[in-house]
Amino acid sequence: MLLTAWNVDARPRKHHKRHKPTPKSAHLRAVEKPADVNVVDDPDSPARETPAREAAAVALSEPAPPSVEPEPKLVVRAESKLTIRTKRRQPLGIYFRAGAFHSETNLGTTHMTLESSLPIDTSKLSASGVEMDESQIPAAVIVGYVLPVLDRRLAVETILGFPMKTHFQATGPLATESLAPTFAGLPTGIEPLGSELGEATFATPVVTAVYRLPDLGPATAVVGAGGMLLVGYNTKVTNPVLVAAGEPRLAISPSVGVVLQGGLETRLWRNVAARLDIKYVPAMKIEARVENISMIPRAIPLVGAVDVGTAVMTADIQPLIVQAGIGADF
Repeated sequence: MLLTAWNVDARPRKHHKRHKPTPKSAHLRAVEKPADVNVVDDPDSPARETPAREAAAVALSEPAPPSVEPEPKLVVRAESKLTIRTKRRQPLGIYFRAGAFHSETNLGTTHMTLESSLPIDTSKLSASGVEMDESQIPAAVIVGYVLPVLDRRLAVETILGFPMKTHFQATGPLATESLAPTFAGLPTGIEPLGSELGEATFATPVVTAVYRLPDLGPATAVVGAGGMLLVGYNTKVTNPVLVAAGEPRLAISPSVGVVLQGGLETRLWRNVAARLDIKYVPAMKIEARVENISMIPRAIPLVGAVDVGTAVMTADIQPLIVQAGIGADF
């Protein structure tokens, strides 16, 4: 048997085991647990790769998984702001002041004449006069409207009140002596008229423009000017001597006068105010006529009733109106 021919080495061969690749989980575990790796670095020894070092190198060489950032959340905040704007109600501009009312005619100089075709002595009429006895309900209302000009300080006003009833009374020789004592030189026997003459009802519409001055503390002064119309109606002759012989008629002509106004107003509460108001007419003329005057000369019974004519009376008056009232603004 030739053993040399085969050159068989009788020494047993060592089989080297191949290292299996370490799984990634092992690499991760090697990285996560560095305490289990015993690595001795010898600077004089040749470089060699240990399994732990290889695992760490592989873990570092692999790219890290991308970090997943949280998706941005869209947050919508809806803020609702409801604004209610109420339009401020504009004032109507109407106001009133209701309360006490006092009126005076202030009759001045009177002048009487007799328009007659008969020869009657009328010289005594110049010394005669007439008085006016007034009666009125002492209550009235001032009603005004504020104009949208001059910072709403200008207004137009009027007075709503009751009519004034007036009795006319004769004074002087007209009341105490005969209106026609003689006729053609003969005594007539006509009686004196006495004091009672007649009556009438007067309406006095007043319209003024009023301006409110700047406030003086809690009070406000008002000044104004305008006009007054004096109208007489329901006239009646009540004298017994005049109505005994016929149907005389009393007529009063309308009159116009300029009104001056002043007052003081104060605010009591919100839109409630009180006012003291004075109106004055410095010059006004009134004319009254007694027409169809007839008289019976009792001393001459055969003559019968005699047509005397028309008596005319003119007078100057200065009306004064005083009011105090409380009212509201709208």
